Amino acid sequence: MSAFTVLVVDDDPEVRELLRQHLALAGFRVALAEDGAAGLERARGERPDLVLLDVQMPVMDGFETLARLRGHAELRDVPVLLLTSLASRHLKVRGLEAGAEDYLTKPFDRAELLARVRAGLRRAARYRVADRALSGDVGEVGLDTLLQTFQLSGKAGRIRLPEAGAELWVRGGELACAWRDRTGADALARLLLLARGSFFVETGGVPEALAEAAPIGTVMMGAAVALDEMRQVLAEAALEERAWLEVANRPCADGAIEALRAAFPLRVAELVAALPGPLDDAATAVWTALIAGELRASARDEI
Repeated sequence: MSAFTVLVVDDDPEVRELLRQHLALAGFRVALAEDGAAGLERARGERPDLVLLDVQMPVMDGFETLARLRGHAELRDVPVLLLTSLASRHLKVRGLEAGAEDYLTKPFDRAELLARVRAGLRRAARYRVADRALSGDVGEVGLDTLLQTFQLSGKAGRIRLPEAGAELWVRGGELACAWRDRTGADALARLLLLARGSFFVETGGVPEALAEAAPIGTVMMGAAVALDEMRQVLAEAALEERAWLEVANRPCADGAIEALRAAFPLRVAELVAALPGPLDDAATAVWTALIAGELRASARDEI
């Protein structure tokens, strides 16, 4: 499960891009649509956690789009925030009576936008699941979802990942993350890449000062950038993150890969996460070893 997804439906490309930037920098996954009809289609495919919906649009306006969302069995409970350049009280009341959670008037302030989005997300089903979870599986809930839940709720606490040997501390909207010799966004990116194993949430009891802490959104964005760059390399190499790899009978030229010989077979994601240096460099090293015949794809069945 990925980070909270916000669907932006607006016919103005500049507004869509501005909202995309604000939300992405805050750590949200963003989907875009240029009108109500496209927004409905995107909502059916994306199953967003929240919709930012412009009122005045061609093809299908915001009120009709909202009515259709509320009439869809699997989308009726998705929080919707209406966007408009009109400050009409009548339109606001109409939108709220139709089932919108809130109203945001253009031009909007970034801080107000994010505050209203986070308030709306507290009604999202995934937020409620994550907020109640004291333990679970990272593959089902999502580490990024857990972190955003801490960010939305303002709670302090610790997330332990025993299989990975990692822990994350959150306090005052800031995150300290450590995994092996990695910290910050680099550590978080590798944990998101692995995306497996159990988690345990302990609220409270966080030190007043967190070493190497940074705002949650900043750390999550740094991790997302590192993962995007790595995935570009893997896409060029036609490598799947979940594919299994084995070592050949001869040594690998890359010493870091050779040092992991006893740990194989490994998934591509596990190998990349374990290698030193930036993730895109690690992905390139794996690709190079495959081309050289030092690594080969394994026929190992999925687990």
